[in-house]
Amino acid sequence: MNDNPFDCPGAADRYAAGRPDFHARVIERVGLRVAPDGPLDRALDIACGTGQSTRALRALAKHVIGVDAAPGMLAAAPSLAGTGYAAARAEALPFADARFELVNVALALHWFDRRRFLAEASRVLRPGGHLVIYDSGFRGEMVGQPRFGDWVQAYYARYPRPPRAGGEISHKQAARARLALQHRESFAHDLIMTREDFVAYLTSQSNAIAATARGETFDTIAAWIRDSVDDFFVGEPRTLRFSGRIHCFRRR
Repeated sequence: MNDNPFDCPGAADRYAAGRPDFHARVIERVGLRVAPDGPLDRALDIACGTGQSTRALRALAKHVIGVDAAPGMLAAAPSLAGTGYAAARAEALPFADARFELVNVALALHWFDRRRFLAEASRVLRPGGHLVIYDSGFRGEMVGQPRFGDWVQAYYARYPRPPRAGGEISHKQAARARLALQHRESFAHDLIMTREDFVAYLTSQSNAIAATARGETFDTIAAWIRDSVDDFFVGEPRTLRFSGRIHCFRRR
């Protein structure tokens, strides 16, 4: 496996099928901060994956370009009016200086070389433009199933997260890139999932991809998850708890 866990056969199909599309909810909140007077001209969506966040950004900008380092992910992104895609890394963007009014990153900051990424994001942003970074993750909670937390601990013991960069962007890191934090907030949302939805979600993550590098197959991972959570779902959809954070920076 290379340094991009999602640049492997089948990753795009699993991602497109398994990732909850919550992006429009976040973009609606972000729009009040970055586009209060109406649509922007151009926005850039970095590490766009299969285009969920790119589609959502069309509500804020007339033209949106999604970039991702994994060509397979881009191949699975739908072509829509006002959107385009390009293969590129967050640390080496193939765009002119001050090209965009908005740069967006969803669920991906932890994979970047932070210093190089911030320098590139600042470079392609117009003065006064915004860098928006948000994430959302499963909290390990199922409504009405207190014992589910024990299963979650067993899952992460069996399929641990691969190494990634943690923590928020510091004031010093932002200032070095001529960015100033304008707004920060946390949010929570519940998702109703069937057992198969939940299996698809977990097997789209880097935990499962890392396990295949150790010799497992996605079929065996899915089978283990499916069998071990069966008692919690009992043939019915369940409500799962997710939460995330939004950070909005302004380019000086």
